[in-house]
Amino acid sequence: MAKQRRQGGVWNIDRPGRPHPFGVQWREKVWDAALNAGTGGERTKTNTEFFDTAEKRDARAAALRKQRKSGAIRTATRGEIEEWQAFKAAVSGTPWQEVVAGWRSFLMQNGLKECTVTVDDAVKAELARATALSTTTPPQMSRDTLRQKKHKLELFAEQFGHLRINQVTAPAVEDWIDDFDEVETEATFNNYRKHVRAMLQPYVDDGTLRRNPIDGVKQRDDSTGEVGILAVDAAAHLFAFALKSDRYRACVGRLALEAFAGLRFSSGCRLERSDVNFADKGILLPKHKIKTKKRHYIDNLPDQVWAWLEVTPDECWDLTPRQYMELKSNLFVEAGVPHPHNCLRHSFCTYDVAAHKNPGRTAYILCHRNQDLLWTRYKGNATEVDGKRYQSITPQTAAKLAEGYVPLNARVLPAA
Repeated sequence: MAKQRRQGGVWNIDRPGRPHPFGVQWREKVWDAALNAGTGGERTKTNTEFFDTAEKRDARAAALRKQRKSGAIRTATRGEIEEWQAFKAAVSGTPWQEVVAGWRSFLMQNGLKECTVTVDDAVKAELARATALSTTTPPQMSRDTLRQKKHKLELFAEQFGHLRINQVTAPAVEDWIDDFDEVETEATFNNYRKHVRAMLQPYVDDGTLRRNPIDGVKQRDDSTGEVGILAVDAAAHLFAFALKSDRYRACVGRLALEAFAGLRFSSGCRLERSDVNFADKGILLPKHKIKTKKRHYIDNLPDQVWAWLEVTPDECWDLTPRQYMELKSNLFVEAGVPHPHNCLRHSFCTYDVAAHKNPGRTAYILCHRNQDLLWTRYKGNATEVDGKRYQSITPQTAAKLAEGYVPLNARVLPAA
């Protein structure tokens, strides 16, 4: 039997002289409840099929390759394996059947329902309700309110639509709102928050959710509006800390793209290795990965970006948005660095404007349409010297530039 070269995860097999000499072989992940002392787990299964003609075999092989490409043939990702391992650690080896039974009992005792509603479902239901209200006589909802609601909730669905509504977290929503260039004021932030909260509240009222996750997103005081940035030594310490940690080194590439190229979190966390052009030192941002919804290629980035990408491990590009968000949040805490809202992107904007005095350059990198707004918002927030120091933070200089920085978790409060 001769196994030919694999294509798309599928092998062609020839066994001359047999009634069915033309074979196809592939592997897939299957669930095996007998593994791990009865708690279950995934194992690899090899499947083989044989046919009497090469044409039938080739047709089957092509169908299998198509299935693999679309994800119809189950293969566990690194993220899924890590989540399963984290789950097993969290329940201390308790069989998953017992965990599920306890969870269902908890739902019944608290008058809650099993949550199967996705964010996509919730958005569609809310927009259908709002559209109906806008078409009554007289209208119970204005066209302008419907337009605002549709705009914000459709953006929300783009980011979180695949999640169940009980998987939505306040920190993720807060970062998502802060990602928008149009959120220039606290009032605009509160407006985004209001529409998302209103959409989820009915599911609290009917027992699907214990609480509205948006209640954890604090409304902002309209009287304040300054952007939060990191001091140069704090930013250097953050990156030096990540670089020396096996755990946090995995995210330095995505972190550097936020801090030194100004990528939004929602773009940076979805960027793939193939989007980074090391030869020409440019980054392709496909339209579905940025808020502007237009394909954008950025180059002329600060040299430090490439210095960080060169030391970025391959596993960085395998991180899911959820994994990256968790690593990033924990990094700030463990490194003892303050974490103002959207501070990495704001730091890039502030220091790039200060270093180059060229808002057009900064606006181009940021995919901003209005350089005047950018100049007004970021001009004067940092000196040119600090701007150039910030843009000199590299894997080779970070520790030196961080000298003298005292982490928040190491600071001694003055005596009362």
